[in-house]
Amino acid sequence: MSGILKDRAVILKTWEYGETSLVVSALTRSGGRANFLAKGAKKARSPMHGRFRTGNVGEIIYYDKPGRALKLIKEFSAAPVLDSSGAGLERLCIFQAGLELAGRASTGDEQEGVVFDLVEAFISELASGDDPWAMLFVLEISLLAASGLMPAIERCDRCKKELAGCVFSINPSRGAVECGGCTEGEGALSPRSCDLLVRMSADGFAGMRGVEVDAEARREIGTLLHRMLMHHMDGYRLPGSLGVLKGVG
Repeated sequence: MSGILKDRAVILKTWEYGETSLVVSALTRSGGRANFLAKGAKKARSPMHGRFRTGNVGEIIYYDKPGRALKLIKEFSAAPVLDSSGAGLERLCIFQAGLELAGRASTGDEQEGVVFDLVEAFISELASGDDPWAMLFVLEISLLAASGLMPAIERCDRCKKELAGCVFSINPSRGAVECGGCTEGEGALSPRSCDLLVRMSADGFAGMRGVEVDAEARREIGTLLHRMLMHHMDGYRLPGSLGVLKGVG
């Protein structure tokens, strides 16, 4: 028996379906990632015309019928959060990367609401104009933490020394955190990267407002988080949009 459901959703991707409709991949707060059919959404006179741009966030009302691959959208009231016309290539590529990561982090379990709230906050912070790399790193750290895979950066796992103000290293596969003394500095991140990682882990998006990530810290933190995601997120690969930035740089 079919029913009408209401949820919040962020648009991840769309495909053309016939001459007038769209297939919409969206991340919903209650149900995670799902595919929908937006009938007639390509028609200029349709009330849903233009509402399914990537990254749009809003309330979705849809028909859910068991056994049907595509859920039928009844209404979607949303507006773009990030102005793509003035965002610049770097911010837009990071925007796309964050959406791809959130879609891959969707597993259909009780964490769906957490994942949705994180990606919605990520989009909002990108629109505020702060350093987009800082916000992407916070999103990655938060997604790992939501799955219990981000280690606490408080004490050295080997000697139990407090890490505040110290350099340290994190093993991407084991998640082990060790101070520079225990590793004799081998693999230790730079002091700036260590400070930023502690702030990102503890304070989230709010703690990184107005903070810029320098090139060395961007390289170190980005490489570390990429390796952690490779080890711990099923199906993870470097988002294609970040590959575009690498090619441009």
